[in-house]
Amino acid sequence: RVAVHKHKAILFGGFYDNGKDVRYYNDLYELDLDALTWTPLGKPGELQPSPRSACQLAVFDGVMYLYGGYCKRQEDDGVGVGQMEKGTVLSDMWTLDLKKYTWEKIKRTGVPPGPRAGFSLAVHLKQAILFGGCVDHEKD
Repeated sequence: RVAVHKHKAILFGGFYDNGKDVRYYNDLYELDLDALTWTPLGKPGELQPSPRSACQLAVFDGVMYLYGGYCKRQEDDGVGVGQMEKGTVLSDMWTLDLKKYTWEKIKRTGVPPGPRAGFSLAVHLKQAILFGGCVDHEKD
Protein backbone atom coordinates (compact mmCIF):
# COMPACT_ATOMS: atom_id res chain seq x y z
CA ARG A 1 0.00 0.00 0.00
CA VAL A 2 1.06 3.61 -0.53
CA ALA A 3 0.45 6.81 1.42
CA VAL A 4 1.59 10.29 0.39
CA HIS A 5 3.17 12.77 2.82
CA LYS A 6 4.55 16.09 1.62
CA HIS A 7 6.69 15.27 -1.44
CA LYS A 8 7.14 11.60 -0.55
CA ALA A 9 5.21 8.41 -1.29
CA ILE A 10 5.60 5.78 1.44
CA LEU A 11 5.21 2.13 0.35
CA PHE A 12 4.59 -0.66 2.87
CA GLY A 13 4.14 -4.40 2.41
CA GLY A 14 2.30 -6.26 -0.32
CA PHE A 15 2.65 -9.73 -1.76
CA TYR A 16 4.14 -11.71 -4.63
CA ASP A 17 2.32 -14.67 -6.20
CA ASN A 18 3.61 -16.44 -9.30
CA GLY A 19 1.13 -19.32 -9.04
CA LYS A 20 3.70 -21.56 -7.36
CA ASP A 21 5.19 -19.42 -4.60
CA VAL A 22 3.52 -16.74 -2.46
CA ARG A 23 5.46 -14.25 -0.33
CA TYR A 24 4.13 -11.46 1.87
CA TYR A 25 6.25 -8.39 2.60
CA ASN A 26 6.64 -5.89 5.41
CA ASP A 27 9.33 -3.80 3.80
CA LEU A 28 9.17 -0.02 3.78
CA TYR A 29 10.28 2.29 0.96
CA GLU A 30 10.13 6.01 0.31
CA LEU A 31 9.77 7.52 -3.16
CA ASP A 32 10.92 11.13 -3.44
CA LEU A 33 8.28 12.58 -5.78
CA ASP A 34 10.55 15.43 -6.90
CA ALA A 35 13.67 13.38 -7.73
CA LEU A 36 11.78 10.12 -8.48
CA THR A 37 14.27 8.09 -6.44
CA TRP A 38 13.49 5.18 -4.10
CA THR A 39 15.07 4.72 -0.66
CA PRO A 40 14.61 1.60 1.52
CA LEU A 41 13.71 2.50 5.11
CA GLY A 42 13.94 0.64 8.41
CA LYS A 43 16.58 -1.68 9.75
CA PRO A 44 16.53 -5.45 10.30
CA GLY A 45 15.55 -6.34 13.85
CA GLU A 46 13.56 -3.16 14.51
CA LEU A 47 9.99 -3.40 15.77
CA GLN A 48 7.65 -3.37 12.75
CA PRO A 49 4.31 -4.77 11.54
CA SER A 50 4.24 -8.35 10.28
CA PRO A 51 4.20 -9.05 6.53
CA ARG A 52 0.79 -8.39 4.92
CA SER A 53 -1.22 -7.18 1.97
CA ALA A 54 -4.62 -5.46 1.79
CA CYS A 55 -3.95 -3.22 4.82
CA GLN A 56 -4.70 0.49 4.71
CA LEU A 57 -2.55 3.51 5.42
CA ALA A 58 -3.52 7.04 6.42
CA VAL A 59 -1.32 10.05 7.19
CA PHE A 60 -2.10 12.80 9.68
CA ASP A 61 0.19 15.36 11.31
CA GLY A 62 3.49 13.67 10.40
CA VAL A 63 2.37 10.17 11.41
CA MET A 64 1.33 7.29 9.14
CA TYR A 65 -1.30 4.91 10.54
CA LEU A 66 -1.57 1.28 9.43
CA TYR A 67 -4.55 -0.99 10.17
CA GLY A 68 -5.43 -4.59 9.36
CA GLY A 69 -4.57 -6.59 6.29
CA TYR A 70 -4.17 -10.20 5.21
CA CYS A 71 -1.41 -12.80 5.03
CA LYS A 72 -0.94 -16.53 4.69
CA ARG A 73 1.16 -18.43 7.18
CA GLN A 74 2.54 -21.95 7.25
CA GLU A 75 1.05 -24.09 10.04
CA ASP A 76 1.11 -27.76 10.99
CA ASP A 77 -1.63 -29.63 9.16
CA GLY A 78 -2.87 -31.14 12.45
CA VAL A 79 -2.41 -34.75 11.36
CA GLY A 80 1.39 -34.90 11.42
CA VAL A 81 1.84 -35.02 7.65
CA GLY A 82 3.35 -31.59 7.10
CA GLN A 83 2.61 -27.93 6.66
CA MET A 84 -0.40 -26.15 5.19
CA GLU A 85 -1.09 -22.51 4.34
CA LYS A 86 -3.66 -20.72 6.47
CA GLY A 87 -5.00 -17.26 5.65
CA THR A 88 -5.07 -14.76 8.49
CA VAL A 89 -7.01 -11.50 8.56
CA LEU A 90 -5.32 -8.95 10.82
CA SER A 91 -6.69 -6.35 13.24
CA ASP A 92 -3.56 -4.72 14.59
CA MET A 93 -2.78 -1.01 14.34
CA TRP A 94 0.61 0.66 14.00
CA THR A 95 1.99 4.16 13.66
CA LEU A 96 5.08 5.22 11.74
CA ASP A 97 6.76 8.46 12.78
CA LEU A 98 7.53 10.09 9.41
CA LYS A 99 10.50 12.05 10.79
CA LYS A 100 12.35 9.17 12.48
CA TYR A 101 10.79 6.29 10.49
CA THR A 102 10.16 4.26 13.63
CA TRP A 103 7.15 2.00 14.15
CA GLU A 104 5.01 1.75 17.27
CA LYS A 105 2.25 -0.81 17.88
CA ILE A 106 -0.93 0.86 19.11
CA LYS A 107 -2.89 -0.64 22.01
CA ARG A 108 -6.54 -1.38 21.21
CA THR A 109 -8.95 0.78 23.23
CA GLY A 110 -12.64 1.61 22.96
CA VAL A 111 -14.60 -0.49 20.48
CA PRO A 112 -12.15 -1.09 17.60
CA PRO A 113 -13.21 -2.54 14.25
CA GLY A 114 -12.75 -6.27 13.83
CA PRO A 115 -10.16 -7.96 11.64
CA ARG A 116 -10.50 -7.01 7.96
CA ALA A 117 -8.69 -6.56 4.68
CA GLY A 118 -9.37 -4.54 1.55
CA PHE A 119 -11.29 -1.75 3.28
CA SER A 120 -11.21 2.00 2.74
CA LEU A 121 -9.64 4.44 5.20
CA ALA A 122 -9.79 8.23 4.98
CA VAL A 123 -8.70 11.03 7.31
CA HIS A 124 -11.10 13.90 8.02
CA LEU A 125 -10.08 16.60 10.49
CA LYS A 126 -8.67 14.61 13.43
CA GLN A 127 -10.46 11.34 12.70
CA ALA A 128 -9.79 8.35 10.48
CA ILE A 129 -12.94 6.86 8.98
CA LEU A 130 -12.85 3.16 8.11
CA PHE A 131 -15.45 1.63 5.78
CA GLY A 132 -16.12 -1.86 4.46
CA GLY A 133 -13.61 -4.59 3.89
CA CYS A 134 -13.85 -8.36 4.06
CA VAL A 135 -12.99 -11.29 6.29
CA ASP A 136 -12.45 -14.72 4.74
CA HIS A 137 -12.95 -17.67 7.07
CA GLU A 138 -11.20 -20.85 5.99
CA LYS A 139 -12.68 -24.20 6.95
CA ASP A 140 -10.37 -26.58 8.79
